[in-house]
Amino acid sequence: MNEVRLREWSTVEAQDERVRGLDLEQHPRMRELARRLTDVGLLSIREDRQGLRIRSKAHVGRVDLGVCSVVIEPKLPLKRFLNLLRFAYGFRKLEMLDATLQGMAEHGLAELLVHQFLQETGEIMQRGLRRQYRRKVEHLGTPRGKLLFGGLARGRGWDTAVLECEHHERNPDNPLNAALLFGLGLVPRITKDIALRSKARRLAMHLKEEVSDRPFNSIQLQRLITRLDRQNKHYTSALQLVQLLLSGTGWYWKAQTLDLYRCRDSCLT
Repeated sequence: MNEVRLREWSTVEAQDERVRGLDLEQHPRMRELARRLTDVGLLSIREDRQGLRIRSKAHVGRVDLGVCSVVIEPKLPLKRFLNLLRFAYGFRKLEMLDATLQGMAEHGLAELLVHQFLQETGEIMQRGLRRQYRRKVEHLGTPRGKLLFGGLARGRGWDTAVLECEHHERNPDNPLNAALLFGLGLVPRITKDIALRSKARRLAMHLKEEVSDRPFNSIQLQRLITRLDRQNKHYTSALQLVQLLLSGTGWYWKAQTLDLYRCRDSCLT
């Protein structure tokens, strides 16, 4: 797919060879998306006889239009933009080589956010996953916790050498860690970078040994973030990044203020 790159507040005219002769006639869904983006003022996409005329505004990201992929880059230098992003969300600072940074920038900001998320998740796993006590009832040969005599009173267990016990164990299988696993599962949908996908797969394999897989939506993730306390506050940045990755097919990042704007059905990353 042809890729059209431009910065904020710039225009690609229809005579440009990258968009010359392109039209959205064969892509009615993408044409509707282009109309909606234009109507709400996020990105101006016009069709004329020569091709597409694209004018960017104060939003950065990527949107796929079927006939081409539009990548809008921030006017700020990438390193400075990342510093602003980290300051706004409290992300940890990444130590990246210029070549690595430039290589990721060629694919868009999504790869940089994925890289940040993998760093945050790896740090949490190194520090130790958050564990919570969970009630567990099982029949044990060696009693543990509270004995449940109800079963014996009802005549169960007299012919075995086990007793029904209730105890609580600290288990990492909780919503916080499940949200991280869910975010790792989003990585292959966001990026085609082999290194990032491989790292996400390795982290996911380790998590799956102790954490069950479950789906999340943006409301559930926001609820997890608002309920964080001093014991698990270090999950904040990782969960915020999961939110951004989850909405990677429908969010615009406003580069100047780092506000977020929702645009359904878009292919923005």
